[in-house]
Amino acid sequence: MSQIYVDANQIAVFVATKVSPFAVPSTRLRADVGAVQIEKVMVREVSGEEPAVRLSFDMSGGFGVQLLVKLREIAADPAGYMAALFDNLHGIRHAAWMRRQGRQAEVAAVYEGMKHA
Repeated sequence: MSQIYVDANQIAVFVATKVSPFAVPSTRLRADVGAVQIEKVMVREVSGEEPAVRLSFDMSGGFGVQLLVKLREIAADPAGYMAALFDNLHGIRHAAWMRRQGRQAEVAAVYEGMKHA
């Protein structure tokens, strides 16, 4: 089986193109790919440092988003990583919207009900 090598820039551009339909123009962020700002970073963890890319963008409704994509994790399972990323992004956006609408108690009740189900 042959190996394919992909660098951080390629991963960042790939993920940015997938999330750019959600991004709206922003005056506070640099537009590297669409309205998405890309930065290479090192994530410090207990086990050491890990290379990653940070994608920052604004969504409609004034939601600011920062995604931290760890390069080793996405390289291990690109399809699964992207599916989980979009699932989490939707859930986070929904929870933030509920908080902004003053429905924190309703959200808390749902999560409490899920724990005891």
